[in-house]
Amino acid sequence: MSQFLNDNADHARLFAMSKNSAKTDGEIKNADSAEAQIRCKLHLYKTLDQN
Repeated sequence: MSQFLNDNADHARLFAMSKNSAKTDGEIKNADSAEAQIRCKLHLYKTLDQN
């Protein structure tokens, strides 16, 4: 788990900054997409880690 978090820490920080500063519909969609990618990767990593 820690390797996943290390690998994606920069991505997560950028997501948080973009989510906080999103003004237009396009920016909000991009921030939501980044959040979805991080959540999907985390779910996949947790699933693989259990096996």
